[in-house]
Amino acid sequence: MKSFIRYTVMAFASVSIVAGAVQATADEAPVQLQAVNAISVSYADLNLDSVAGRDTLQKRIDRAAEKVCGPQSTRLAGSLSRAVKAQECYEQARSDAMTAVERGVQSL
Repeated sequence: MKSFIRYTVMAFASVSIVAGAVQATADEAPVQLQAVNAISVSYADLNLDSVAGRDTLQKRIDRAAEKVCGPQSTRLAGSLSRAVKAQECYEQARSDAMTAVERGVQSL
């Protein structure tokens, strides 16, 4: 990675997930609704050559993934299935974001 990233590149990794919701009444067939939540995580101010810079970026991505995916504990999610879906979402969002960061850095 190049050290000038910190000063010359304004780059963003987007953590995003598509969440579906099902809503139905007695007279209607189920309708699939989809919402897209995304948060942009800037790393333009970080030196990704340093351990501290990479750690800070990982923490930012983790917080963004938590916000996008929702609570991962059964108590806060309201059910085990929601907690499991949130955990899967979180892991996928983190992975996608780090892949996007790596692609952005390699293109310099």
